[in-house]
Amino acid sequence: DGAWILGNVLDYNPMTQTYMVQDEDDVNRVLTMGFHDVRRLDDSSSNLRRGDQVLAVFPETTSFYNAVVVKTPKLQHSSNCLEVVVKFDDDEDENGRNPARRVPARFVLRRSDVEEDGNGDSDDDDG
Repeated sequence: DGAWILGNVLDYNPMTQTYMVQDEDDVNRVLTMGFHDVRRLDDSSSNLRRGDQVLAVFPETTSFYNAVVVKTPKLQHSSNCLEVVVKFDDDEDENGRNPARRVPARFVLRRSDVEEDGNGDSDDDDG
């Protein structure tokens, strides 16, 4: 339906090149998805720079939304994990300000990497 979600790969069929993916938010929902509709999440944020257009998981959800990187990512020594500071599209507060939000690096995808196959209308995988 055009949404990108977090999911877990349950199985892969090499004959049909399809994945069985379990929705992270609704474990009873299992989707059969083509090879090109699945993106493996990994920490590729070392290539991100301020101003980059990304898809990122909105805090406390399992859905990806359009955002822009507002700070070049760096390692958080207290947690030993890389976080990306982003501003999400259409995330204004009651005063019209768009807050910067921290997202774990593995939940951030460069928008051009997701849309490179031209469809941009698929689900995602956390496998």
